[in-house]
Amino acid sequence: MASQALLQSADDLRAFAGMVFDRLQSDDRDADRDLLAEVLGRLLEVISDDDEDADSLAGLRGQLLLNAGVHTEEVAGLLRRGRDVAEPDSDELRLMLYLRAVCLSDLPGPPTGPILAELLADLEELHGLLSDDDPLRAEVRVHLADAHWHQARLLMSRFVPPGVASFTDFTPQVNARLAAELSSPEGREALAEARHHLEQADRLAPGNPQYRGLLAGVQILTAGTPAAAQETVKTAQATVKTLREAAADLAPHAEGPSAAALREVATASRAAELVMMDDPPIDDLRAIAAELPEGHVIRPQVLARLGLALHARGDMAAAIEPLAAALPGLGGLEPLRERTAKTLANGVMALAGREPSQAELTALLGDLTRAWPDGPDDAESHAAFGSVLVSRGVRAISRADFETGTRHLNRAIDLLSDDDSRRHTLRFVIAGALADRYSVDKDLRYLDDALAALSELPPGWNAVGPGLPMLLGLINQLRAFHDPASATRRDDAAAKYEEALEQLPPDSPHRALLRLGIDVARVTDDPVSQMSIMARMRALTAGADPDMVTGSEAVLRLLSQSPLNADPAAMRQAAHDLAAQRPGRFPAALVEELISLAHLTRGQYGAAVEAKLAALTERSADVLLQTGVDRALDMSREAADDALEAARLALDHGYMAEALQALELARGMTLHAATAGLPQSSVESGPVGVPGDERTEAVVADPELSRPPSVADIAVCLRERGWDALAYLLPDRAVIVRPDGTVEPFPLPGLADRRALAAFTGAAPESAEWGAALREVCAWAWRAAMEPLLVRLGLSGRIVRLVVVPWGELGLVPWQAAGAPGEGRLCERAAVSFAASARQLLRTVIPVSSYGTAPVVVADPKRDIQLRWGRNECAEIVRLIYPAARRFGTWPGSSRPQHEPAPEPATEPDPDSAPEPGPEPAPEPATVDALTDLLPGGPHPASMLHFACHAQSNAVATRSGLELTEPLTVARLLDRLPDDGPGALVVLSACTSDFTENDFDEALTLATALLATGASTVIGSRWRVGDDARTALMMLMFHHQLAVHDPAEALRRAQAWMLAPRPDELPPDISPIVRTGLDHDLGDPAVWGAFTHQGR
Repeated sequence: MASQALLQSADDLRAFAGMVFDRLQSDDRDADRDLLAEVLGRLLEVISDDDEDADSLAGLRGQLLLNAGVHTEEVAGLLRRGRDVAEPDSDELRLMLYLRAVCLSDLPGPPTGPILAELLADLEELHGLLSDDDPLRAEVRVHLADAHWHQARLLMSRFVPPGVASFTDFTPQVNARLAAELSSPEGREALAEARHHLEQADRLAPGNPQYRGLLAGVQILTAGTPAAAQETVKTAQATVKTLREAAADLAPHAEGPSAAALREVATASRAAELVMMDDPPIDDLRAIAAELPEGHVIRPQVLARLGLALHARGDMAAAIEPLAAALPGLGGLEPLRERTAKTLANGVMALAGREPSQAELTALLGDLTRAWPDGPDDAESHAAFGSVLVSRGVRAISRADFETGTRHLNRAIDLLSDDDSRRHTLRFVIAGALADRYSVDKDLRYLDDALAALSELPPGWNAVGPGLPMLLGLINQLRAFHDPASATRRDDAAAKYEEALEQLPPDSPHRALLRLGIDVARVTDDPVSQMSIMARMRALTAGADPDMVTGSEAVLRLLSQSPLNADPAAMRQAAHDLAAQRPGRFPAALVEELISLAHLTRGQYGAAVEAKLAALTERSADVLLQTGVDRALDMSREAADDALEAARLALDHGYMAEALQALELARGMTLHAATAGLPQSSVESGPVGVPGDERTEAVVADPELSRPPSVADIAVCLRERGWDALAYLLPDRAVIVRPDGTVEPFPLPGLADRRALAAFTGAAPESAEWGAALREVCAWAWRAAMEPLLVRLGLSGRIVRLVVVPWGELGLVPWQAAGAPGEGRLCERAAVSFAASARQLLRTVIPVSSYGTAPVVVADPKRDIQLRWGRNECAEIVRLIYPAARRFGTWPGSSRPQHEPAPEPATEPDPDSAPEPGPEPAPEPATVDALTDLLPGGPHPASMLHFACHAQSNAVATRSGLELTEPLTVARLLDRLPDDGPGALVVLSACTSDFTENDFDEALTLATALLATGASTVIGSRWRVGDDARTALMMLMFHHQLAVHDPAEALRRAQAWMLAPRPDELPPDISPIVRTGLDHDLGDPAVWGAFTHQGR
């Protein structure tokens, strides 16, 4: 307060303190109490210690601070000053002594040293001042007895050797220390003083087993019993037996404390005798453990023997509690402690593997914590903690338990020797935890890491019975869900389930689930089979324990609660209730599909579409959280079929914007996941790697990552970039989006006849049959789709600019080459660009200001005889258009590789005979490291990159790659963070660079990967183009057109020129060797029709 701050003199402070004190007397308020304590503190700073009121004021301030909960040595000092000036035998003195005793007793830690001596003195004085009928006397007696007890323990601490926790650990080391101390006058004096304090404690609080037990032991020691008399078990048994018999003889004649002490000696002696037996009776151990008080020196040994006996009888569940209670008190009692620890750890691991409930796991963890209060310290204890924590991590969906548990298990593996077979069991446990964790986070990496852990098990190992084949079957089945074409995984899953089924007893509850798993692994698309399995799922999950509801089991439980014709609102509430039981990635996509089906049965089409969109959004999030492009690709499978179904439903009932959302949610999901800027999850170090959850947390924290572009977003992009339309080509229709935001579906019935496409994809590449099939499929593409699409757009009289997003296997159609002789070609009427999705189209970066700023040209990185014309193509492009380009690879005039045969005499010139142009420096090796630095996203990005090299497509799209000196794969490209631009033009000539053998709706190719990581435009090819002068002519014409037109129009003009070549339109000074291409059929679509445009 400002007024208080003005108080400076002692008189002012006294007056103000008096006023606050009077107010406190009339109205006891906390604020006044705190204020008075503060004012008194300032007053004590101002006045001298000789002031007649100083000590009284100090005592008052100490009382106020103590009442406010402040227990410090400073407060005790203030109270001592108040005690020193109190009148003898006065209430004020009794109050100060009591308050000071309370303060000293509540100081942190047990009172020791001078503080303990002061506490004893104050309590002794207060106890003497209180009358027998004073109600405070009983409380003071308790505090005084406790102070004597602590003083005795402090005196006996000298008997504890280094490294031993307590003098109650009667190990040989303690016994030797006792013998040494009792042989010295100081030791005997300390023990006699300790006995005095214990006798005082026992007098003040008779019957306290803690005081009396230690007093009995000290009495024995001071009576002359040799401390080191128990060197052997035989001697120990004789000593204990004599002590017990003597106690039994004397007890009936003893009275008061002596009788109690003798009874305790008799009990302890009987306990010691049981502990030293080879096979003590379990009932006797239970009885004596109940008699011994907590903290008794021999009780841990009794409990340990009880737990070991129960374990030997096969009652592991009953053995856990006494073993856990015993372990902390065993100290250095080896080998009993080691045996107890191992039995406890192995028992807990066994119980954790029997699918206990969450409550039971928590109880086990409590037992372990009681046994190892300072945490695990060896392989067995780490394994026990790890097993319980990973099991609870699954039941409670606790990421913290899962991570801590796997860390303990890995530590246990590290601590075991390489030849210890228990390492294999722990790997199995971690693999099971990883598979279980997949049901929470939906990251396929957990399944892959689990398989990797199991693959390190030695051949033939199986110490877990049916557990190993069951786990392998489950992992393969879950992996097969995201790889429908993988018959091998499904067969492996069924085979492992059958192997486990043979090992299970007839009454095992797992048998029904295994049979169901076998049927699911082998199920066909037959609706009857699927409905039969669904009915069995409902039956198996009826009445499921809520504690066991994890992963897909939650959806099965929902099925059991809500039939497909139930009220959708009730189903959603049931799903909400289930989700509340388990954080993490609840299988909401399946739930939303069920809810959509329920809406459809009621004719609620808008709500059905909304639920389908929600399901697709969840699928998109599942793809986003995958660690690794391959896993994202696996997770994306099947989404396209669901999206197509949702789009058709929306289109059929007039929900145009929703139809586009459905299509976008399932297009290019892998590309989006790889370039969304999400963190890659860390991996916990150890024998078995455990992925972190950074990526999952990022996906959950930002739901916008799964939001597809809207119709308005797409329309703005089309307007800004000068496109006339974006067309989704679906199996039976097209959906057009125009720059004004109009969404227009219209049927394309001709797409249903796929015979021409089947012939094209079935023919051997570059064969005569393939050439004929190419011409047929181009004609079909024109008549079935492109011609009606252009008519529908109604933009006759000018070149149409069109973006095409083909669906499913329509992505295999060479739309860019659509047309036929006499009917016209698409490239003569439209500039066509392809897109993996509208999302990728929107995200494409702006182009560099000039492609000639920092061009790079790569020719024949591997010195391949089949790319000799590619070398000349590159040489001409550099000589005529990009003279400052950096050159990589093999160029005309280079010596042939040793394996290359000399060329046969031919009528055509040898492209290698052309002289290497100019005095440029030698071309650089076309290594992956060198060129990735120049690609978009690299530290030194080029403005234009032209590659004349081979590429390989792969059934696994992420393994497709450019063949530089070593492969540059799609996966490696997508490991890079996307560049925000401006972006380069990338031309992929003479290679299969814009083609995918599978997963068509992911459109995951070299071209789309480069576009996703920062290229503004990519020119790719759908098939391997022949190495001849015609390709060189077309590429030269394309780069020539770039001086005036954007890449899409430049490509269209180059392709149109190939249909009607005019030599005068070629760049001037073209070399004669390239000009020879004019002597061949330039209009062959196998040459010009391969090339596609994507991007800007």
